[in-house]
Amino acid sequence: MSRSPAAVAVVGALVLVGAYAGASWYAGREAESEIERFVEQVNLGLAAQWTVSEPQPLLRIDDYQRGWFSSQIRYTLAYRDDAGRARDLHFQDDLAHGPLPWAALRAGDWRPAMAYSRLSLTPSDAWRAWFDGVEGGGSPLTIDTRIAFDGKIHTVWQLRAAKVNGEDTQLAFDAGRMTVDYDPGTRATEAQGSLGELGLVAPETGERLRLRDVTIQSNGVLADDSGGQTHYRLSIGQALLEQPDTPVVEMHGLEVGLDAARTGALADGRLRYALDQLRVGGADMGRLEFGASAQRLDVAAFQALRRDWERIAATGDESEGLSPEDEAMLRERLGPVLAAGPSVAIDPLRWLNAQGRSQATLAVDFTAPGEAGADAAGLGAFIEGALRQVRLDVEVSKAMLLETARRANPADAERAAAMASMAFDHVSGRLVRAGLIGLEGGVARLAFIYGAGRVILNGRDMPVVDFLALVSPWLLGAFE
Repeated sequence: MSRSPAAVAVVGALVLVGAYAGASWYAGREAESEIERFVEQVNLGLAAQWTVSEPQPLLRIDDYQRGWFSSQIRYTLAYRDDAGRARDLHFQDDLAHGPLPWAALRAGDWRPAMAYSRLSLTPSDAWRAWFDGVEGGGSPLTIDTRIAFDGKIHTVWQLRAAKVNGEDTQLAFDAGRMTVDYDPGTRATEAQGSLGELGLVAPETGERLRLRDVTIQSNGVLADDSGGQTHYRLSIGQALLEQPDTPVVEMHGLEVGLDAARTGALADGRLRYALDQLRVGGADMGRLEFGASAQRLDVAAFQALRRDWERIAATGDESEGLSPEDEAMLRERLGPVLAAGPSVAIDPLRWLNAQGRSQATLAVDFTAPGEAGADAAGLGAFIEGALRQVRLDVEVSKAMLLETARRANPADAERAAAMASMAFDHVSGRLVRAGLIGLEGGVARLAFIYGAGRVILNGRDMPVVDFLALVSPWLLGAFE
């Protein structure tokens, strides 16, 4: 029996439509599994960050309506603000299924994909002002995501320009963009974004903060459910702080870096700031650098200690000091933190200009208190028993200070430098005579090491009592 060409074409078209519908349904099912895994990885990543406080922010899927060619999904990111109040961010996801998602085709992407998502922030009471401030209305944030058949995810975040009037501040920013890539095979994430300008105004005080040329980069690998590494870089081309009746503070070339690694309960982290140029009232005050680190920090134990300390600080009376109950509580919380033998450091704190540099470093190594420390009376004695070593090094350059005085007082630069020189010579001379610092080539230096009940001060080894005898006149003079 023969068939007409038209009938063959119709049958062929139906077969193709059916095959595509089946492929789209299958792609939608696979996309749902990938999205569920991705949400799980996001929450694991949030929990793995040692800087995040309890309770952790949590991303959840509120509703997932899967169809043949598309799905409708609602998400909520639950978190707590600085005041401890529960807050939610709500998102609506319009998900187009593959293998050739129509939303991706409209965006000019013809590559086969499991799904293509358009995620939009939806209104909530806590974020109503943000929606009201968007130029032209609509959602202030959209996130377009392509999910490949191998599970790789490419996301583009689009932030719309807005002016937001908050309770105490006014915020305005340009449109911004960020891309995020996630590879489920390696569990690696990479992100980079930029924002042209951001301004913050406090109407009651008249303070204004403006940031320009903001970029952010990050990458991380989640090794398992309890470990991984993350690296963040923030760059700000210019920051201006304006206050009434105060010289304008300008910061140029601000770089911030955070590196964190976690293995099980323990985390290592390092924070770095670098400021190419600080200007106050137009005067160049030089370059600033700051670094801080923590090693072998028990995250959960430290968070428990911090929560109790914040509660005590909020409800206690400073004039009365800690109660015996509070001291007992803090000792109990300190035990697990110290058990890992953590170390904290400031390295470096540095100020440089054309004539020299002044800098300081501090490192404190702890150990689990022994029997003597555990039985010590009082919280102070308990902490002292956990100190393994304290190292402090300070260098102050006279030439650098004189140049700073000149730049801060351009109308009478030499007189300002002369006054700074006299002050430096007076203070450093007294400290040298007391044996507290060394002075060489116009640089005052302090090298201090404490450990095992002894102090090494500028190379001199002495018992703690001898060190206290040296410094007590200065400490008493500070309170006179």
